[in-house]
Order: sequence, then C-alpha cells, then structure tokens
Amino acid sequence: MTAETELVPSCAMNGLLRTMAKAWVADIVRLLGQADAIRFGAFRRLVQGRVSARVLSLRLKDLEDLGVVERRVVATSPLHVEYALTPVGRKLDAVLREGEASSVHSGLLGVFNVGDAGTAR
Repeated sequence: MTAETELVPSCAMNGLLRTMAKAWVADIVRLLGQADAIRFGAFRRLVQGRVSARVLSLRLKDLEDLGVVERRVVATSPLHVEYALTPVGRKLDAVLREGEASSVHSGLLGVFNVGDAGTAR
C-alpha cells in the first residue's frame, strides 16, 4: 500500500466510475435506454462510425459481464444478435440521465467541457 492510498479512503463509486469512464460505455447505456433492443449493426449506424467494431464489441462484452447488458440471439433467418439493458442497466441509465440533468442545472458540464465519447478536453 502506498502513502497515497493510505491517505485517501476508497470510494464506493470507484468501480462504477472506472467502468463509465471507458470510451463509449455511457453512450451505449444511453442508446439502449432509448430502445427495447438494438442490433450490433444498428449501434454502428447510430454512432455514425465513430467507434470501431472491435471497441464496440469489447464494451458490450464488458457491460454484459457486469450484468448491465443482455445479449440475445434471435432465431430468425438469418440469425441476428441484439442487445438490451437488464434491470440493473435500466437503473444505471436512470442514474446517468439524472446526473446529466443535475450537471446541466448546476453548470458542471461547462466546467468539464466534455466532447464526443466522454473525452475531456
């Protein structure tokens, strides 16, 4: 343990904040919060090609592992995969929306000057 970690107590939100800080995670949760389910290709169109297929796949897998996103294989011809928020994901989406509204109201968004995909300038 370093002197820094001894001086700063662990925050219960650290894990959530680390996950949400990854590029495209908040965007994925917010997009899924606006739909019942979204196919992978539709995600790519919605973000207008600003995220690679590899990164999108990794983020969806991370969120699936955390129980935020559910991956469904739909037995159609041809088969397709769609993604939806779990009940935990719906709660997270609500927290993100509430946080965004609070940030707008308090002026914090201007302080952080956030650009696309959560990249602070």
